[in-house]
Amino acid sequence: MLDAVFYAMYFTEREWGEYFGCPLDPVDLLPDASADVVADAVQRSRRLYSGPNAYVGAAFFKYADEALTYEEAVAKLRRDNPGFSDDVYAVVIDDNIRGMR
Repeated sequence: MLDAVFYAMYFTEREWGEYFGCPLDPVDLLPDASADVVADAVQRSRRLYSGPNAYVGAAFFKYADEALTYEEAVAKLRRDNPGFSDDVYAVVIDDNIRGMR
């Protein structure tokens, strides 16, 4: 469920929702979930894809002001944002690397 909300929010708000004119509402994806559960998943998803995660890209490129190694940065990202699949983390990591090049 958390991954579904992440992808709905990510592609609607970050990537192609406006371009294709097809915003996805997590409520529509999870009609049986309570409003609180959906709201929590939306908040966690937004924090993951738009939070202060640039340290992952900085660590990948070994920026001088980044103290974490890339492996430590990825572990921190996962630890600070638990419950998502490996595929979701890969999307966020790729975004951070692209953003820091």
